[in-house]
Formats: sequence, C-alpha cells, structure tokens
Amino acid sequence: GRLAGEVAAVEAKVKGVKEALEAKLTKVREAAEGELQHQRDARERQVGALETRLRCEKEGAEAALKSERERAEKELRSEMAASAKQVDALEKRLNSETDAWGEKVKGAGDETARVSGECTRLQAALAALE
Repeated sequence: GRLAGEVAAVEAKVKGVKEALEAKLTKVREAAEGELQHQRDARERQVGALETRLRCEKEGAEAALKSERERAEKELRSEMAASAKQVDALEKRLNSETDAWGEKVKGAGDETARVSGECTRLQAALAALE
C-alpha cells in the first residue's frame, strides 16, 4: 500500500514536471515563432523599401534618358535645319553663278559673231581691193 502511494506520488510529480516542461516548451516555441515573424516582417519591410528605392531610381533614370533623348533630337533637328539652309544658300549661289556664266557665254557668242561678221566684211573689202 505504501509503495503504491509512493509510486502514485512519483507519478504525480513526474506528471507535474512534464506539464511544466510542456508549458515552458510552448512558451519558448511561441517566443521563437514571434521572433521569427518579427524578423520576417522586418525583412519584408526592407525588401519593400529596397523595391521602392529601385523603382524610384529606375523612374529617375528613365526620365533622364527621355530628357537626354529629347535634347539630342532637338539638337539634331536644329542641325538638319541649319544644313538645309546651307544647301538652299549653296543652290542659290550655284544658280546665280550658272546664270552669270550663261550671260558671259552668251556675251562671248555675241562677240564672236560680231568679230566673225567684221572679218567677213574685211575679207570682202580686201577681195574688192585686189
């Protein structure tokens, strides 16, 4: 009887220690899970902040690229317009010089005809004298 009582007391003690250990284990597990969740949340916030920063940098780079492209296109259009003006000016000068040479050639042709006519008249006069 006495042995059964001691066994029952030891079993009760073991049961109490087991329950205390289980309670402690549950607390430790909950604390660890809480800490893990806290770390996960912190990492998610870091990732979110990094994504936001990268998105802002990307948008800034895209805006800078667009601005540079627009500046380069404007500069190119300006250079093309200036080149077109130069081509127009050169064409006008060429046309003007061509017209001037045409007048000189026509003048030379008129002079040649006059000299040729004079030679013919002088030859006729010479022939008349002979």
